[in-house]
Amino acid sequence: MPRNTFTPFRNIRILAVDDLIETRDLTREMLGAIGFRRVETARNGEDAYRRFVLNPAALVVTDLRMGPVDGLQLTRLIRTAPDSPNRFVPIMVLSCITDVETIGRARDAGVNDFLAKPLAIATLRTHLEWLIERPAKFVRSGTYFGPDRRLHAPTPRLHERRSSMMGVTPLPDATRSANASHSDRAHHSTVEQDALARNVDGFF
Repeated sequence: MPRNTFTPFRNIRILAVDDLIETRDLTREMLGAIGFRRVETARNGEDAYRRFVLNPAALVVTDLRMGPVDGLQLTRLIRTAPDSPNRFVPIMVLSCITDVETIGRARDAGVNDFLAKPLAIATLRTHLEWLIERPAKFVRSGTYFGPDRRLHAPTPRLHERRSSMMGVTPLPDATRSANASHSDRAHHSTVEQDALARNVDGFF
């Protein structure tokens, strides 16, 4: 695959997770062709979370079905575990299982994006650009913590912005979404991500 000579992704640390070595290598190659130079791989969710705690990535791309910890269990660990170093990290799931129930479970686990395998490199790039360019708002509702599930991904658009948008921290005070219903206001608190994060250097 041809590699870009310049890319805003060059210094973004990304963690790619898959239990099949061939798929891990292919994912690394695709990310490299897109422009990512700092790609770490993990063989399953358990290995990935250990690596994430020791060396937090700015973006996670994971397979769905793995053992002993699958992609959705990994997502829940990242979103809710006490020792998670960044609960707001964007998480993308890649899977050949694309039924409505599976996609719904991924959404409810706190995944930012879900793409069907096999996928074109152009599709992967577009969705990664969207995750980087448009950091999600996060909500806490009961046992759920993750991207606001009431918001839908807009058509991705490219902008020249610093890759440091990936290093995010919550604002000190939670705010409620302006367009939430009365019921939502009672059960949801929206946590804004700060684009000018103080801990940027920790994720690159």
